[in-house]
Amino acid sequence: QIMSQNSIFREYIFVLVGPKFEEFRIKKIIATKNKKIINMYGKFSLIEIYLFFKKCKLFIGNDSGLMHLAALANTKTVGLFGPSNVNKYGPWGEKNLCISGSKSPEQLMGHKNFDSKKDECLMEDLKVDLVFKEILKFYKK
Repeated sequence: QIMSQNSIFREYIFVLVGPKFEEFRIKKIIATKNKKIINMYGKFSLIEIYLFFKKCKLFIGNDSGLMHLAALANTKTVGLFGPSNVNKYGPWGEKNLCISGSKSPEQLMGHKNFDSKKDECLMEDLKVDLVFKEILKFYKK
């Protein structure tokens, strides 16, 4: 139903992340009372998401299956990277952009005390201001 309404894509931000049981992770975003944010968390199959991406103008997200699905749907894709290798895992295509934090994967995970179960976020050095500036610079070309 949402996908058949082309005008909806011009005005809204869609939050589409992970399975329904992880919805708590975006509670603050959804609670903003912004009527232009639509929570699609855990509500669609991968095929439906792919069709949705075909109508979107821009995808911004971490290195994930959804990022690659957006690029496959020929949507402008901004991949946000922390511990994974941009050259190896970045989305294909000239209209896609990869942005990494200042720390290399080796700096993030290469120390003897690293424990993937205890280190919750490996992207804290990737700042919103940097992402915003890089996106503007890239898409102004």
